[in-house]
Amino acid sequence: MFETRNILLLLLLAMAVAVSSDKAPGKRIHPQASGTRKKPSNTGEPHEKVLLHQLKGRPLLIHGGKNTLLTRASLGPKASWRDSSLKNSSKFYGERILLDYQQYIVRTENPVRRGLLQELREMEGVDAIRYVPYDTFIVTASQKGLQQLMSTHGISGIFYLPDVFKLEPEIRFSLFEDVNYGRGMAGFKGRKLMADETENEGDQSVYVILAISDAEWSYQTVQLVSDWEQEMQDLNLGVTLKTVSKRKLLVKTKQENMKTVCQFLAHKPLVRWIEKKREVFLRNRYAVQALQSEGANMTSIWNRGINGSSQIIGIADTGIDYDHCFFNDPFETVAKCTGKIVTYRKFSSTDYQDYYGGHGTHVAGSVAGNAYDADPTEMNYAGAYNGMAPGAKIAFDDVGDSKGALPGIPDDLNTGLFPHSYHAGARLHSNSWGAKFAGYESMAMEIDEFTHDHDDFLVLVAAGNDGPHPYSIGTPATAKNILAVGATDNSLKASQVWGYSVATQVLVNQSVLDLSLLPANFGPQSADHVTGQLRLASPADACSPLDGDFAGSLLLIKRGSCSFLHKALMAQTAGARAVLIQNSEDTPVLMTSDNSSSVSIPVFSISFSDGNRLLSSLNSNIELRGTTPTTRAHSHEHLVYFSSWGPTYDFRIKPDVLCPGYRIHSSFSDGDPTSFQCGAYANSAGGALLEMSGTSMATPLCAGSAALVRDYFKGGHHAGGDASKGFNASAALVKATMIHSAQPAMVQSASGAWEFPSSVPNIQTGYGRIDLSKGLSFSDSPTRSIYRDREQVDNGGELSVCLHASSSMPFKATLVWTDPAGEYLAERVLVNDLDLIVQNKDGDVWRGNNLRQSDETYKDYVVSDNLQNAEQVSFSVSSPGLLVVRVVGVDVPLGPQAFSLVLSGSDLVEQQSSACSSITCPKNCSGHGTCLSNSVCHCDFEYGGSDCSRKFRTLEQGENHLAVTANGMSFYTFNLSHGKSFRIICTGLGPSTGSDPDYYLSYESLPTIGEYVDAVKDEGDSASFVRNQEQGGMWVLGLYARCCEDVEVLVVLEIQPGPFPSLQLSPCSFPCDCQRFTQSAGQMEDGSGVYTYNNNANCRWIISPQGGTHGALKLTFPSFDLEANYDFLQLNHCFDELCSSTSSLATLTGTVSSSASFVASSGIVEILFTSDSLVTAGGFLLKWMSLGAFDICNSQCNCGIFNGTHGVLTDGAGAGGLYPNDAFCHWILSAPQASWLQLSFKRFATELNYDLLLAKECDDAACRSSRTIGIFSGHIQNLVLLSTTGIMDIVFTSDASLQDSGFEAAWTTSLLAEEGYSPSPSLPGPCPSGYRCQECTSPCHCQQFLRQEGLVTDGSGNRGLYENFANCHWLLSPFNAANISIKFNFFETEPGYDFLCLFTCSDPSCLDRTALRNFSGYWTGEELTVNAPVLELVFLTDSTVRFPGFELSYRAIVDPRSSSVFACPPRFRNCSFTRDWPEVTPEIRSGRAATGGLGHMIVVNLYEAWLCILDHPCSEVKPDGSTDPFCFIYNEQLLRFEPWNLNSVINMY
Repeated sequence: MFETRNILLLLLLAMAVAVSSDKAPGKRIHPQASGTRKKPSNTGEPHEKVLLHQLKGRPLLIHGGKNTLLTRASLGPKASWRDSSLKNSSKFYGERILLDYQQYIVRTENPVRRGLLQELREMEGVDAIRYVPYDTFIVTASQKGLQQLMSTHGISGIFYLPDVFKLEPEIRFSLFEDVNYGRGMAGFKGRKLMADETENEGDQSVYVILAISDAEWSYQTVQLVSDWEQEMQDLNLGVTLKTVSKRKLLVKTKQENMKTVCQFLAHKPLVRWIEKKREVFLRNRYAVQALQSEGANMTSIWNRGINGSSQIIGIADTGIDYDHCFFNDPFETVAKCTGKIVTYRKFSSTDYQDYYGGHGTHVAGSVAGNAYDADPTEMNYAGAYNGMAPGAKIAFDDVGDSKGALPGIPDDLNTGLFPHSYHAGARLHSNSWGAKFAGYESMAMEIDEFTHDHDDFLVLVAAGNDGPHPYSIGTPATAKNILAVGATDNSLKASQVWGYSVATQVLVNQSVLDLSLLPANFGPQSADHVTGQLRLASPADACSPLDGDFAGSLLLIKRGSCSFLHKALMAQTAGARAVLIQNSEDTPVLMTSDNSSSVSIPVFSISFSDGNRLLSSLNSNIELRGTTPTTRAHSHEHLVYFSSWGPTYDFRIKPDVLCPGYRIHSSFSDGDPTSFQCGAYANSAGGALLEMSGTSMATPLCAGSAALVRDYFKGGHHAGGDASKGFNASAALVKATMIHSAQPAMVQSASGAWEFPSSVPNIQTGYGRIDLSKGLSFSDSPTRSIYRDREQVDNGGELSVCLHASSSMPFKATLVWTDPAGEYLAERVLVNDLDLIVQNKDGDVWRGNNLRQSDETYKDYVVSDNLQNAEQVSFSVSSPGLLVVRVVGVDVPLGPQAFSLVLSGSDLVEQQSSACSSITCPKNCSGHGTCLSNSVCHCDFEYGGSDCSRKFRTLEQGENHLAVTANGMSFYTFNLSHGKSFRIICTGLGPSTGSDPDYYLSYESLPTIGEYVDAVKDEGDSASFVRNQEQGGMWVLGLYARCCEDVEVLVVLEIQPGPFPSLQLSPCSFPCDCQRFTQSAGQMEDGSGVYTYNNNANCRWIISPQGGTHGALKLTFPSFDLEANYDFLQLNHCFDELCSSTSSLATLTGTVSSSASFVASSGIVEILFTSDSLVTAGGFLLKWMSLGAFDICNSQCNCGIFNGTHGVLTDGAGAGGLYPNDAFCHWILSAPQASWLQLSFKRFATELNYDLLLAKECDDAACRSSRTIGIFSGHIQNLVLLSTTGIMDIVFTSDASLQDSGFEAAWTTSLLAEEGYSPSPSLPGPCPSGYRCQECTSPCHCQQFLRQEGLVTDGSGNRGLYENFANCHWLLSPFNAANISIKFNFFETEPGYDFLCLFTCSDPSCLDRTALRNFSGYWTGEELTVNAPVLELVFLTDSTVRFPGFELSYRAIVDPRSSSVFACPPRFRNCSFTRDWPEVTPEIRSGRAATGGLGHMIVVNLYEAWLCILDHPCSEVKPDGSTDPFCFIYNEQLLRFEPWNLNSVINMY
């Protein structure tokens, strides 16, 4: 027997030694790890199915739930993979024409292999290739194409494209109430798919994009689409289907049929995308000066002969009143095509004219209007308001009708709109219309497609007029390759000319008055800090010389009798410092004069009421404090209030730039194309001008500015005016130059003050307001500019420019590239990611777009931008020297990528690249990183910053308060010992609105929004991560503050040797994704997404918010549709986190009102969903919210926290009364200094099984950690509850029917115990009432357990009944235990009366015992791991009722690598084990030694071996003559045996 056992032990030990021999000395290797793998492996990929978030490599950023199931593609019949197909699909007919094509998700290696894309394009049977970040192509392929894909090098996996990925997120939300589709839905929740106003009531339309390229359009495809329409008609869906381009369909149906129609279409293999058809809405004298000069006072670009004359600008709008003098050229007119208009196209739903006051005429005038009229007076008047590019011509698309609607906008912009203008010679296109949607949909993608295919074509789009709010930008202004245009106010001078007053402050005797002043067009335009005595003119109208001494005064003059100029000259002659002319009406009056050069003092008009306010302060000293500091001021530097803000739903910055858009005067349509109007007046019939406001007005002014930029390059002005060096600039260069010219714009703060944003670019003003004088460089310009166009960079490549700059020089660099079109279903629209980096010789580094952030540890540091396809660096050079500008291809899967670069600064001189070779990594990366070949630091993942000097904060076990500013990501590290488990619980700390934290987890690398091991995104402000028995090393938590507020969170880190409970629950039938939700608020659904749920469903979820269970949970159902009386949703109260003890809350079937709510008083809810084998329905969406501890407490209960040694508790009804229905009462009794708290009930009577009292024992005053004492209902006599921690949590609930007399109870604690109580060796302090505290009672057999594992029972035998008045205690102190694991084989005690109490201790003396948990009632289930080396068990029973008791198994968890394990006791100091393993075996055979393994230690399947020798020289002889063996343990790191102090544990035979 001994020989057999030892041979087995020897074999196990030999296996351990053999495994160890392959390892490098001193390094432990996880059994599942491979040599160079840095991230933990994701389970499941080699199998047939895999969850989206489990894909290997970089994550797939796609609009779909991370738990969406992907099915691996295989050759063969396509029907076999349809796990996500439409339920009850037998209702639909089969395809009449069966094309052998499906759509696939093709995953590639990282980086994407060079040439792979071209190979895909050349494959027969592979079509419609689209890229999705990261490392993924979506393709349409036949079986032959799939076979080629499977054998292609560089492809790591191929999966079928699930139907749910074909639906726009807003359709999912509005039609299917689906919720788990990640980011990109900001602003979607609560929105409904609305019918277009142009359609009949109840009709809805969607666009359907086909998964084919234009080249593959064929008769088969046409016939297939026709079949779809016929199938839907046969199903009585009332569908009309229109083919609007070779790959795009327009489908219209009734509201009630839309869900079924979308399901039907999503099921079709060749459908790529389904999205809502959105209604599109319509969104210059001094404005043109504001765009050409800093002070908005000159036309510096026109003055150089650059007026757009080489350019044609495309416009799509409501029409042009083409006989207006802005477009009239009597020398060149052919029908509607004047010399100004080179082509005019209308559509079937539009006409060849604009309506009265037409939008299109106004827009076209702002772009390129150039007044010509036979009447010189009219021509001069109108000509002062010419468009921004008066020399340019127009290619026009009339997309409007007589009502100003836009029915003519083509359904496919790529094929239906832009080609017309492009073929007419236009390289710019102005669009002052858009929809109210901040996502990336077909219009935006079609623009990006066309511009990417035509790299010299720049599209400008109005941002929208829905500000000032985040996400108010409207598509197609969400496209990447456009200029999205926001609006500023018009210039101050323009406002004054048109009679708009300017606010100022007047200080009168230290009191501040706000007045509206309108400067005259003569004299100084401002009066900053002008002081003097306020005097009234004499005579009051100042029409004759003034009578009196007015020297140095501020003179108040009445209006009337003579000209404003005459009044001003009279005041100036009398010595006045400034003039205030009081109007006779309650608004200031516009004061003009053509002979104003003689006036040198400021002259202002004020309203009648403001003049009267000043009359009361005559002869007082006053001060004019300027004309532009208050909220009513007008300035082209001010963002106008209605201008839409970004970001887009994928968090790109929009708008790009700003142009004036407020009170813009441009051409006026009278609705008659034969009237030739050009009247020298505005805003009435026959006049030349009309005032309008909006980003619609800003966009054409920006388009005209872009025409001047193109004219600049076409005319060779960048080369000193050498026309031979002119060239056709790319759209990227034009956009870069526009952005480069932008100057900061001011925004209005909450207090009303105008302030410059803290950073540029930003989501309000983009890169700022256009000032072309700052972007176009001439020989006499104060700065020199360098322009690079159509440069290229590939993945990992770089282009650098070496410069020499003078000191104190403002330097700016702007990078723009025309990115490939994004994919509809992608979360991140950017495809190719480039970085702009500038460095100097002093080690300073600047990164593109100056994205700055702060966290709780570091302030104001810069991070990289990986979302925009435009980047800018701007700073002031502090000392002369070299600068190097680098453009780096960070991630270029579809390369090479062309780009444009604009650099500017005074005395900027380009150098040879070798001159900058001395500019290397700053501070040599501070010793915490690697200097790459491009002189950029690649930091070790624990460090950040350009010089790797910023060490990320270490997460401590326990609570960590973290914070980061809006749009920033901060990083936190923690080290995990090999094989241990960790849990992270994140809770947002507010504010309740706007704050939106996301959480990312990574291993030995920094997480990003694209690269991570695990993430919780867009699921409220809370999150949790559980990783069990992971490999050792550094883990990193990323905290991301999504737009547009700072975030603050509480993060709790827990680390333990044993596993944490899994969040995945069972039973769980596909596709429920059963799990435990730990957020304080959230939503979940049945898992079927856009489809009906499955038959035979059996699913389970638990909602168990972290941070305690003493609050309540409120549940609501925005949608609920189950087959009535056959399919059920059961809601249960839970009284522990595992829901091992529950009571029914509600059973739901059929339909449930969205206004209904259910409150779970226990704070934890179990949800069980079952369906039968027949008939399914739409399923359910459930939302939950944690209520505070006392949020819904009934007032009569006197709920609250009671701190004291004793007191009384009642339901509030009083003696003889009845408690109310629907009661919710909550109390916490807290005496934490007491060793126990006892609650004794004088009476207890509730409706049995319906009105419940829940009692819990808590470990802290907030009851964040608690255990259930019991759940009580009915009529109970002498009910007594005990808490051994001194804290008890009590909740009472009643249902909607039947009542009873309730309860009254008194509590007392050990602090008030009466004399004579016997002290208990088990419970410190006096004994609680009803128990006998004495030494160990029979038959418990109290003892100390030293072995590594064992069994503890109450002593009553195999499920016998234990004794009353039991008082038993046991001590579990296994040798060398780091932790102890226990599991109940069975546990049955009288609920609420008989307890097993657990205490943890640091050593067997238990002087520092800490209450851990009490058990009472019925317990089974999961193993409990205690983080302590010693565990004390105390068993107490009262005087009545006996139960079978308990039996528990325990085992020690030993960490042999701790210093205490390997230490040799002092008496063994000189003992060593010198022999190798073969020399030991004879002793084993002779019976003088024993060997063994310690079992499953820290890592599964890894054993530690020990050896004990009886006759070793260091063995100890006991007083009785017996010998204690001396033992060794194998040290895997040092590959040798070492002494192990394991005395008297091994029995030697």
